[in-house]
Amino acid sequence: MKEEVLNAWSRATFLAQNAVAKDEYGDATNHYIDALNAAMTLKETAPIYCAETKVALAALSLMADEPELAITLLTDALPIYAQTYPRSHRKMLELYHLVANAHHHVGLYETARYWYELTLENMAHLPWNHVDKQVVAENFRQLLENKKYAA
Repeated sequence: MKEEVLNAWSRATFLAQNAVAKDEYGDATNHYIDALNAAMTLKETAPIYCAETKVALAALSLMADEPELAITLLTDALPIYAQTYPRSHRKMLELYHLVANAHHHVGLYETARYWYELTLENMAHLPWNHVDKQVVAENFRQLLENKKYAA
């Protein structure tokens, strides 16, 4: 049974990633929902599958201008990621950045600032010209600018 579920999760995840590569975000969302349904049956024994699928769905939710859904999905995934990955692992950094972006998107600037700062702090091991670090820094700069105009 577990092997069947893992195969279903793997297949749905593969199809979702292919759909993302083709800019077919609606199809990708549907495939990730299929993957999440499979992963939910493994939630007790292998929660990381559920968490990783929720992070992928959160990224698509942000692209679909649904930041509240993204925040919910990321909040669910955060404790599992924290138990699985070190803070400077690329998957944790991706999660932190998505959380920052989602909060920035809904106008929760102080919360977004915290998550951008945490992301950059945990990227300290990367060179300044690393592309991911540059993207986070640029988003943080935009947050500070948005916050200044909102004040």
